[in-house]
Formats: sequence, C-alpha cells, structure tokens
Amino acid sequence: MLRTFVARGGDLQGDLTVEQVREAIAVTAIPPAKKDAVAWIDLADPTPEELSRVAAAFNFHPVLVEDCQADIDFAKIDSYEEHILVVFHSMRLVDGSEEFVAPEIDMILGKSYLITVHRDPMPRTVDANWFRVATDPKSLSRGADYMMHALLDTAVSNYPPVLESWEDMLEQVEVDIFNGEVEESPEQISAQKRRLYTFRRKISPQRDILLRLSRGEYAFVSKKAVIYYRDLYDDSFRTYQLVEEQLARTNSLFEGYLTVMNNRMAEINNRTNHVMQRLTIVNIIFLPLMFIASVYGMNFRGMPELEWEYGYPVVIGFMVFIAAGFLLFFKRRGWL
Repeated sequence: MLRTFVARGGDLQGDLTVEQVREAIAVTAIPPAKKDAVAWIDLADPTPEELSRVAAAFNFHPVLVEDCQADIDFAKIDSYEEHILVVFHSMRLVDGSEEFVAPEIDMILGKSYLITVHRDPMPRTVDANWFRVATDPKSLSRGADYMMHALLDTAVSNYPPVLESWEDMLEQVEVDIFNGEVEESPEQISAQKRRLYTFRRKISPQRDILLRLSRGEYAFVSKKAVIYYRDLYDDSFRTYQLVEEQLARTNSLFEGYLTVMNNRMAEINNRTNHVMQRLTIVNIIFLPLMFIASVYGMNFRGMPELEWEYGYPVVIGFMVFIAAGFLLFFKRRGWL
C-alpha cells in the first residue's frame, strides 16, 4: 500500500491517487518548488510496482532497492548522493507472552522528503505519526529530518514497556526461587537470557546509528535537528544499560536457583545418610542374632544345647542381651 502526505507551509495533501503521488514526488524530489515543501511517502508491504515507481522518481540506487526488499536483522545506515538509508527496528511483545518481535522499518531521508518502507504493520510507530501529521501538518512541514526523528523516537519509546514487562516477570521468578518453587525457573531464566541477548543485538547497532546522527555527520539532518537526535541517543543508551542490568539480574537469579537446588540436594543427601545410618544400625544388631539363629538352626546331632531344658530361653535371652547392648552403645554414641 502506498500513501503520501505533502506539506507546504500549513497546507497538507494526503491520500493522493497514483498520478498525484507521481506529481508530488516530482515536486519534492527535483528540487522542491517551495523551500517549505516536505513529502512523506509510506510504503506498507509494497508491491514491486509501487517500490519501483518510487525508486525511479527518487533515483534510488539498486543496492538501496535490494535493502528495502530484503529482511535485514540488524540496523544500519548507508549514505547516498541524494539521500541516506536508515534501517531500524521497533520492538513489541507478542500478545499473551514474553516473546517479542522486531518489525523492520527502512527510512530514506532526503533534503525535503522522507520515504518509509515496512513489511509488517506498525501501528505504534508509523500509523501513530501518520495520524499526528493528519491532525497537525506542521509536524511534517518542519522538515523531513524532524519527521524521521519522530519515527525513531516512537520506535525507541516502545522499548521500555517490553523491558518493564520482563522486569515484572523476573521479580516473580525471584519470589518463586525465594519460596522454593523452582520447578519452572531454569526454563524461564534460560528463555529470558535468550530474549535479552537478542534484544541487545538489535539495539546495539541502533545506538551507534543514533550516535552518528546526533553528531551531524549527514547533511540531510539540519543542525537544529541534531540536538533532538542527541536526546534520542541518550534514551537509547539508557535502554542499553537497562538491558545490561537485566542480564546481570538474570545471571544472579540463575545463581540463586543453583543455590536452592544445591541446598535441596544437600538436604536430600542428609536424609539419605540418616536413613542409611538407621539401616546400618539395624543390620549391625541383627547380624549376630542371625548368626546365632543360623548356628542353632542346623539341627546337627551331638549339639548338647538342643537337648538342654533351658537351652531355648537362654539363647533367646542372650540374643536380647546382645540387641540391648548394641542399642545402648549406639544411644550413648548419639547415633540414635
């Protein structure tokens, strides 16, 4: 889908036909008829024909067109003669889970135009600013560089809610570990570490891009707009620090989980040792008793005790004496 806004002073044209879009592109491309003419063209999941039409009007390099058609995992910035290309990613949580997606947005910034290309719907980034321009044309007529800053600012502002949701989840994991409910903790911690590492890989190059824009390295970003990019870089830097803090906390939680599991294993080992000690005592007590019983259970002829009138009670008494002696011995040693 192709849609366009053209702002001249306080006037705004939008939702133009294909012919009007071509005319608007021509007006703002080579060179603008008025100094305050600014165009924003948004290509949402564009067809090859729509992208080719815009590429021809704005003299896109073939490499730039390929970048707009490809899925690029990491942010980057490329400089061309008539414009720059900024590849950026917004972030949002998948509904009902802690997983996140990072929809890509390609921004081509020229002297008096901004062209955005994205495959996925971006209601919080592109659509929100589109509505803002529709209600306040001056937000676009200030300049294309200001408009790109607004898009980048909205994209970066989507990061804290993601991190806040993860922070709440980590707090719950911490409470579960403290309460000893650690059955799901290793899976949760491992999944969160993976998400944080992926998140950091996404925002790290974006931070570098914002730093370069804030230094005024590109002629398409005016000196007046540079200060806004500096503030945006500060926000991105703080977000990066928050990610690092959450990674450190995740590692601490995993260490806490290991401590709980080690304590559990130690407790289990202590219980096992206690049981084995009791069983060993029972074996020690019954070993001589079994020996005596086995000797007199052979029933050989010539065993005088078998014919003795008091043989049975004497043997039983002797066995009781041995058992009582062992129990008393173990009791005094503190083994019972």
